[in-house]
Amino acid sequence: MAIAAILDPRFKMKLIEYYFSLIYKENAPSEIEKVFDLAVNLVKEYELKHRPGLWSSESSSSTDFPSQSCNFRVGDPLTSYDQFVMDSTINNEQSDLDLYLGEKVLPRTQDFDILSWWKTNGNKYPILHQIARDILAILVSTVALESSFSTGGRIISPHRSRLHLSTVEALMCSRDWLWGQMRDLNSTRVEDSSLDG
Repeated sequence: MAIAAILDPRFKMKLIEYYFSLIYKENAPSEIEKVFDLAVNLVKEYELKHRPGLWSSESSSSTDFPSQSCNFRVGDPLTSYDQFVMDSTINNEQSDLDLYLGEKVLPRTQDFDILSWWKTNGNKYPILHQIARDILAILVSTVALESSFSTGGRIISPHRSRLHLSTVEALMCSRDWLWGQMRDLNSTRVEDSSLDG
């Protein structure tokens, strides 16, 4: 859940820092560090998967980035400059996570679509885009286990799923009251029949 929060550009590490300071008090910095380390390790794992050789000692060779080296033209006087820029960029390259977390948090809005944001910004953060695609595809449910097995799901049919929350709540309460009255009525009848017999 923490990684999913980090992948939300409205929250990033700020939400983790805020809530962990409330939850863990004086232990918050170490817990925040654990989450950050998890995110860093996840990024490294994806980089190894999608950019082989990035973390190896041979990462400065041009063979790791054939698309860039293919753009060098034979006889071009700036070919050595291009190689110099590529080598210095590789050695000083920040991870997608560093770049992403270095930017400001987006303002929170009701109509924000995180999946569309990642689709739009996938080219800017290709590794994080892959992680977001995998992590944000996991359905998260905040429903308690007891609620999963309750009869509430029978009230909210596909037809009624468009009802307002207060209407659904009123329907559920009405049902409980009516069933309660029927139980009371049935128990009264059972008592009356036992008295008669």
